[in-house]
Amino acid sequence: MFGDGPVFDAEQYKAENAPRWSRTIERNLVKMLEQHASFKIVDRVPEVYGEVLGQAWAPHVRQAVKALHRQGQISGPGTGDFWKEVVWRP
Repeated sequence: MFGDGPVFDAEQYKAENAPRWSRTIERNLVKMLEQHASFKIVDRVPEVYGEVLGQAWAPHVRQAVKALHRQGQISGPGTGDFWKEVVWRP
């Protein structure tokens, strides 16, 4: 009935899309910091994920936070329970 059609490879999908998801989240976080002096990620999940909501998940947010921290654009290092920490520009 289903034949030998293409098979969805979840790992390949994640590998191909994860960088885009993290970059999108980074842009969202920067935009949010332009609009708000500070915020907690846990309080603004839909805004943090934006268009990748339902595709990306916590590791992609953590990666975005860590990247922005390394660039000096965000206060938190993205370690521990970073979801509950207040984020602001240093």
